[in-house]
Amino acid sequence: MNRVCVVLSCLVLTACPQHPVALAPATHTHAPPQPAGKDHVHGASEAPREGIPELVQVSPTVQAAVGIKTQSPKMMPLSRTVELAGEVAGDPDRTAHVTARASGRVTQVMFKEGDLVKQGATLVVLESAELARARAAVTTATARAAAGEQTLKRVQHLVEQGLAPQQELHAAQAEAHISAAEVLAAQQALGAFGVAPGDTGGDAARLVLRAPVGGTVTMRNAVVGQAVGAQDVLATVVDLTRAYFEARVFERDLASIAQGSVVEVRLHAYPDTPLVGTVAFLGAEVDRATQSILARVRFQQGVEDLLKLGLFGNARVATGTAQGSPDVLTVPLSAVTRVMDRDLVFVARPDGGFAAQNVTLGQSAGGRVHVRDGLALADQVAVEGVFNLKSILLKSTFAEEE
Repeated sequence: MNRVCVVLSCLVLTACPQHPVALAPATHTHAPPQPAGKDHVHGASEAPREGIPELVQVSPTVQAAVGIKTQSPKMMPLSRTVELAGEVAGDPDRTAHVTARASGRVTQVMFKEGDLVKQGATLVVLESAELARARAAVTTATARAAAGEQTLKRVQHLVEQGLAPQQELHAAQAEAHISAAEVLAAQQALGAFGVAPGDTGGDAARLVLRAPVGGTVTMRNAVVGQAVGAQDVLATVVDLTRAYFEARVFERDLASIAQGSVVEVRLHAYPDTPLVGTVAFLGAEVDRATQSILARVRFQQGVEDLLKLGLFGNARVATGTAQGSPDVLTVPLSAVTRVMDRDLVFVARPDGGFAAQNVTLGQSAGGRVHVRDGLALADQVAVEGVFNLKSILLKSTFAEEE
């Protein structure tokens, strides 16, 4: 086995040990010939790709394991679009500011900015005299309530025997009710610190702050020894799998956009990586300063690694097909990737492998892109798992250079 195969086998064995992937030796000639026919688009597929291997052999079992799915291109007109400017923002329902809840001193910080944390994970530990007093109040109220219950039982017994007046029983009952109310109030005050009455952790002053939601820590404002107040925000956690692209829709475009409209977002940081989503929310109020309405675009899953809060970009919202628009050969945007400044798609081969095919692209809209050259209507193109195929391709390229 040559060095390329060794590197590639190591990569895929991680995903599926029983089904290694073999990579055909790289060739620096033309792409594999395709049968001629009226549906075949000539041009880019015949151009050489120096430094890029052409074939990747992947078994059907491994394809399923790493999520590779294929479909044929479609002849269809591209949608008209409206272009909007905006930025990446967190979902308010999946964003949490972790406050200190009590005055105290930071004794432990269990995270770094940028960490991915699970819901309930310990972030910060405080030492708080305020918390210790709240726990002591619960203990005192509970003891007083227990004594009141004992007194009530004793007075009830005396009244039943005629040894105490009924008035003493009423007084004992009232005292027991007051004590129970004090316990409840003390427990609720303790609950405001985010701890259960019996959760002392071995130290009545120890306050553990946990992540209210799972996500990425986007802000840290805590160091060991820092004195904090109850309202101080020590961390912000955002679930970037639920991030939005927030854009402003002007009144003239509002009639063309609806919830569920397909959107193509290109962030300035990744101009060659279109992100597909849908309009999830349209505001109900016009901003008087800009005469625009807020729109939130929900990204498709699997792009959270690219998302950073505040990244600016442009969104193209599909608004329908113009009458008389011609049919063109299209594939989903997810099928196209860039390798060494070339646009590629992975075309399935009868032997189970994929050919890295050069394509020339036209306009894109509605989550699909016009393929001008390099693809046939009868081809089967990878539309999911493209990142895995690209990783294999790049691994093999690096191996060849060693």
